[in-house]
Amino acid sequence: MCQQQLVEVKEPSDLSKVESCKSVLGSILISSPELREVHLNNLKDIQGDLVFRNASEMTWIDAPNLQSVGGALRVETSHSLGVLSLPKLTSAQTVVLNDLPSLKTLTFPGGLTHINHLYMTDTGISKVEGLDETSMEDISIAGNLNLNTLDLSKLQQVDKSMYFSNNGGQFQLDLSGLKAVDHATFEVVKDIRLDMLDRVKGDLYFLDNFFDRLALPNVTVIGGALTVANNTKIQHLAVPQLSRIDGALTVSNNRMLTAVDAFPKLEQVQGSVNLAGAFDDIFLPKLGDVKGGFNAKSSSEKFSCNNINSLKQQEIIKGHSFSCQKVDDQQVFAATTPNHGSRLHPTLLCVALLPLLVLQWY
Repeated sequence: MCQQQLVEVKEPSDLSKVESCKSVLGSILISSPELREVHLNNLKDIQGDLVFRNASEMTWIDAPNLQSVGGALRVETSHSLGVLSLPKLTSAQTVVLNDLPSLKTLTFPGGLTHINHLYMTDTGISKVEGLDETSMEDISIAGNLNLNTLDLSKLQQVDKSMYFSNNGGQFQLDLSGLKAVDHATFEVVKDIRLDMLDRVKGDLYFLDNFFDRLALPNVTVIGGALTVANNTKIQHLAVPQLSRIDGALTVSNNRMLTAVDAFPKLEQVQGSVNLAGAFDDIFLPKLGDVKGGFNAKSSSEKFSCNNINSLKQQEIIKGHSFSCQKVDDQQVFAATTPNHGSRLHPTLLCVALLPLLVLQWY
């Protein structure tokens, strides 16, 4: 075992410090601008972090026998890196891949079954395989413009946050096995599967997507806000079992959605209700308690405020803010995207969290 707390590779000759190591007690930082290839053939496990950063000429990273990283595997700002080969890696506390435009594939042939944090931003990756973890703390996948499919069907639980934004223009996301999540944001997604989702502890956002339908067949309670906004192609929205929202409900600026009829069992909204679009109808047959305000506007000629006014008259709406209007398209679709609260851009998320996850020497 190599027992150094920190091994730094600043020059190619420094690599000899770790080439013979099978097990590393501390961390390895490789930041040599002259290194083109790194082959850690003997390394099997590292208890600390394995970090590659600002290695501008590096094209190849290979650790054929590495099975476990106790801390963070972090690879960033290596613009020439085309190969990251980790065929036996099955466990890592954190994986961070950032600013890697030449990296095209990310595969874990051994099956990465133990990972708590995954951040993948601004890479050239078009193919991801072997992410077999069933439970994670958080995941952020953003700015990977070549990534058009991502299979996370084995993932069942995310204890904190999920963030997917601005990946490939045809980005299809399979979360068909996901049952529970705290906070989740989905942006610029072409297709999404959330067949099994039934527990949402915090906020759930669907923003600026391109899918034509969104179904959440098993969600009964949302512990925060639900926002479905600026999804230009959505025609069908279905949340048939939802009975309570503990935050606000916002359905706005979805140009092709002609009715708000997705919530047949919704009884209670702890926050406000904000509906804006080209709706013919707003259908909330079970709604009995809205703690906040209620604001609705539609540009449809068929739209009537009778049902909404009835909710106010029955004192179902408790908040002071109330309006229901028939308006023109410009007044509906020129509206800005709603405030998304504590939602954090993935790059900022990495910056905020990494000092807590890795050693402060970098």
